[in-house]
Amino acid sequence: MRDRDHNGSGGECVEVAHNLPGLVPVRDSKAPEGPALILTAQAWAPSSRRSRATN
Repeated sequence: MRDRDHNGSGGECVEVAHNLPGLVPVRDSKAPEGPALILTAQAWAPSSRRSRATN
């Protein structure tokens, strides 16, 4: 996983990988050994835009 995205001050943080063309794996940064949610890049785009707008 590559980038971390923080959401608010509650410590919520996800890691996002950008090394799979067309796919975006996302996981909880506090549980890196846990499962990852695999989204298409198209499905991830709205979340990414919202995150940038609030940070």
